[in-house]
Amino acid sequence: MNSRDADDPVAEYHFLRGALRGTQLTLLEARLLHLGIDTTEITALDAIASVRITFERDRRRVGWGVVLGVVALAVFAATAPLEAFVGRALADVSAQVARDGSQASGLAHFLESALGLLGFAAGLMPMVAFALFACGALLAVRGWSGDTALAVTLPSAEREFRVPGREPLLMDFAEDLSQAIASRMRR
Repeated sequence: MNSRDADDPVAEYHFLRGALRGTQLTLLEARLLHLGIDTTEITALDAIASVRITFERDRRRVGWGVVLGVVALAVFAATAPLEAFVGRALADVSAQVARDGSQASGLAHFLESALGLLGFAAGLMPMVAFALFACGALLAVRGWSGDTALAVTLPSAEREFRVPGREPLLMDFAEDLSQAIASRMRR
């Protein structure tokens, strides 16, 4: 028997963020443990066919972030012309209502109210544009920061452990895991 006890951890990785936050991977001499909050998953190293570690950027999120940014710029650019148009139309309708006095039609009063509401909405457009831009920027940053994923391939399935961002400690854990599997195959 070697100097290492069979139940001493060879390596550990604690998930501090992402969907697996609060769980940990523990590599033992002959097993890989995923200690969850409510469950424990145990995999024999002899059952693992391969280990893959990747860093992936989410191009779709980056794309949607750019699209939201372009929409935000379009909304912001449309604000001033829309406010000017609504202001002129409201002035014309208000002048018509004032000129006709009590004879003003219901349609003119409706148009005056509708244009007032449209003017209010046009006044909110810069805030909407800012919100769209902020959401787009967050999506783009999240997509660009990517995920680090450790995939463990078993004979009948693949188990993936994913953490947001570039995670060198998970990459180190994957290296330790692959070395442990390789040393077991040499025996």
